[in-house]
Amino acid sequence: MNITLVIDVASVELFADNGLSVMTGIFFPTTPFTDISIQSPGKIAIQQLQLHKLK
Repeated sequence: MNITLVIDVASVELFADNGLSVMTGIFFPTTPFTDISIQSPGKIAIQQLQLHKLK
């Protein structure tokens, strides 16, 4: 499965199935982010992970 996750200071967007499935979450944090955690109810294997800082 190919998933793209975009995180900024007030939202998270997840794109799956080459953009056919999209989820957006909006939030208002009181402190800056320092960590990212990915969780799953079952076992998953991440074959490739890329991190890009947005300008």
